[in-house]
Amino acid sequence: MSPPREPLVDGDRAEMQTLARYADWLERAVRAVGLLKAPSPLGPGWPGRHSGEHSGRSERCAASVAATPRLGLELQEMLRRAQRATAPGGPLVYVPERIGEGRAGPLCGLAMVAKDIVDVAGAPTRNGTPGGLWRYPNTSAVAWRRLVASGAVFFGKAATHEMAWGVTTPDVCHPRSPDHVVGGSSGGSAAAVALGLVPAALGTDTSGSIRIPAALCGVVGLRPTHGRVPLTGVTGLAPSQDVVGPLAGDVATCLQLNAVLAGRPPAPLTPDVRGFRVGVLQRVGRLQPAVAAALDTAVHVLQEAGADLVPVDVPDAARAPAVSLVTMLAESARLWAAAARAAPAGFGPQTRALLTLGTTIGPSTVMAAASARRALREQLRRAFVQHRLDVLALPTTPCTAPPREADAVDVDGRNEPVEAALSRLTALAAVTGLPALSVPFGADSTGLPIAVQLLAAPDAEDLLGRAGRVLEASARSPR
Repeated sequence: MSPPREPLVDGDRAEMQTLARYADWLERAVRAVGLLKAPSPLGPGWPGRHSGEHSGRSERCAASVAATPRLGLELQEMLRRAQRATAPGGPLVYVPERIGEGRAGPLCGLAMVAKDIVDVAGAPTRNGTPGGLWRYPNTSAVAWRRLVASGAVFFGKAATHEMAWGVTTPDVCHPRSPDHVVGGSSGGSAAAVALGLVPAALGTDTSGSIRIPAALCGVVGLRPTHGRVPLTGVTGLAPSQDVVGPLAGDVATCLQLNAVLAGRPPAPLTPDVRGFRVGVLQRVGRLQPAVAAALDTAVHVLQEAGADLVPVDVPDAARAPAVSLVTMLAESARLWAAAARAAPAGFGPQTRALLTLGTTIGPSTVMAAASARRALREQLRRAFVQHRLDVLALPTTPCTAPPREADAVDVDGRNEPVEAALSRLTALAAVTGLPALSVPFGADSTGLPIAVQLLAAPDAEDLLGRAGRVLEASARSPR
């Protein structure tokens, strides 16, 4: 690896500090990646789907219908609220002056916002930057076109951590506690749903960017199977890990949106896990006590609903954040380092550093990261096959929302950098390409939300939905 480079803007202290901090993390990540080796293959394929109702077209989910605003005056009042949410600290950065009523379809009249790296025809795409890579597209992203074709209504652009390279979305206030972060990088999308401005939103997830803000804000977020939703018209960050996915106020709406995005009929989402085998990931590292207690309660809720709990060990799961960091730095540099160098004032200091630091990563390290992704995927496949798992359960984040000005967060007596802590448990699905669902499940003593994360085999989002609805029903019922 080449020596760390100088900042693009001479004397920019924030850029220099980011370069130094991430160069240190990168050096350690490269060592961790080099230690990860693939186990011998078990044979082709993932385990067969659970023997239940997993095919065919379902009836339109009652929860989704209830969440969909009616046309006319109600939508206009929602639009006025959305326009006020573009004020400083608000989750939205652009709201149209007028809206349509939505086409006929399964999402008819569903008000939605799109993360501000997703093209929507006639609306600016600013990528959260001061001016870098701004565009005014005439054509919407494929993902957004699919939503509109099914009846969704555009309510505006949601704030994003700059270039989707971050986990806090610092300009957006938390819906329950303005002094805490909303998570990122799809922080505006999560906050808009949590505030009730819209029932659903579109985000992206590279190493947790849907699931982290969903968890911190108390909404549902789904990372689809990698490669199933087209990325055309979306600003890329690390194509090996980038996905587009939904956030919503409930599991049923989230899964219905995912079906539309993937271009397939929705599967039945009966909240029934009888006979399910739920893996409980061991060695997740330190957790805040409230998070640990919530996870314990959640898996026992699934057990009481008829699932079998299976302790599962993925030997190198803890190395997933290192693999993700190397991948994101290398691939984002390949995409955008030249743009950052050509117009450094168009990007903030942290983003300038992150988009260019990856130029120090050599080809052998890039190949090692790709090999490590395959090794982790094989380890997860082995766990699913050997234990005949339907879903794997772990927390979404090891902590609740950190304070906005904090550089570190206390996790059971140990300070962790905020960036590292928030993405520590979401990186596993990101580097392996598996679908993952974050479901709100309780809160800490201060009222900040906690969430449980469920992973499944490729294209088994319906299993996530069924288990997620069981947790959702339990979380909403009086204890």
